[in-house]
Amino acid sequence: MSLLMFWCFLGFSISIFQLEEKTYNEYIVNGDKTIPWMVMFGSSNCPACVSAAPEFTKAAESSRGFARFAYADTGRMPNVATALGIRAVPTFYLFTNEGKFDYTGPRTNGGMLSFISEKIGEGLEEADETWMDSPNNKVILFTKRFKAPILFSAAYGALKGKNISFGMIRDSETIEMFGKPPIPSIWLYKGSEKMQYKGKQEFGPLVEQISEHFGVDFEDKDL
Repeated sequence: MSLLMFWCFLGFSISIFQLEEKTYNEYIVNGDKTIPWMVMFGSSNCPACVSAAPEFTKAAESSRGFARFAYADTGRMPNVATALGIRAVPTFYLFTNEGKFDYTGPRTNGGMLSFISEKIGEGLEEADETWMDSPNNKVILFTKRFKAPILFSAAYGALKGKNISFGMIRDSETIEMFGKPPIPSIWLYKGSEKMQYKGKQEFGPLVEQISEHFGVDFEDKDL
């Protein structure tokens, strides 16, 4: 079966990027992974790959720009498969600027997106009352949720190293100290100025407004 026929057989959409050795080295090995890559390694004679493909596609279509999804045929990329130690397919890896992470969870849309959110959100702080007097540029999510939503984790991951502190506040008393903002809501603090984010609940608009508000550069390099 040709790669094109297998691609159609899997039902992958244009939201799934097709990797070959050249593009793997260009984008995954040497490229900027501020927007992380979720890659499915498979082969043309793999029934399990066919089963996993629909959920992988759903995850790609639901990612709303905070991650890129790609498929790599190990039969056409033997050197890459050997270097990664891939012995069975499908194998899933998340590639970020912090490293490579093996995904072994359920092959479902929700499972993959939760995994991505967890990895790109690592280091996200629990804000407290001391943040009120901090002169740092701050982005605070006021919420009742235990875990940060993917949108907030993705913005934090994309803007790491930009001198912006990201934090969550769930404690009711602390929320009151900040003036009882709506729950949930995202606020941007720059010195004594504060502004509620009221744009679309999408990755691109949120990161763009944060970048503009604090005067930092963020470049989403198109493929």
